Amino acid sequence: MSDISAIYGLSQLAYFRISGKRPPINFAKLQSVENLVVEHNKRDTGFSELSNLKMMNLWRFKAPAREEFKFELPEHLEEVGIFWSNVDSLTGFGVCPNVHKLEVARCRNLRSLGDLKRTFPKLQHLVVDACGRLTAEEAERALDGHPKIRHAFAGKKLIVSSKGAL
Repeated sequence: MSDISAIYGLSQLAYFRISGKRPPINFAKLQSVENLVVEHNKRDTGFSELSNLKMMNLWRFKAPAREEFKFELPEHLEEVGIFWSNVDSLTGFGVCPNVHKLEVARCRNLRSLGDLKRTFPKLQHLVVDACGRLTAEEAERALDGHPKIRHAFAGKKLIVSSKGAL
């Protein structure tokens, strides 16, 4: 795939999924997108400018410094999924004030969830799956005292259910 410029003319595009080898995309030109599933390309731009984006799944994000997840997301996002990333920690995320659902899977280096109360103050649902280095104890630490959490699964353990902490 060498020319993807036609996508910029799709003014009512609500769901967009793209993966594989491709040219970089300026996502700021796709303002109608509400749901985005994207395999990371380090030359992509404009994610933080997507004013209608509600859900984003990010695949294969390779952080330059594995220690932190540094990626600009729109503030109004409600659901975020991170899959197959090389990061050690979710530290470095900017504040995502409206995210209520976070799913992280297949991130084999992930050891820390960072400060979930600060980063995701409205988080209600957390699922961390197949991240072998992340322990249930780390998830419990990151969720301790979180005022909104209703469901959390991490480290092969149900940590919080809608009926309360287990």
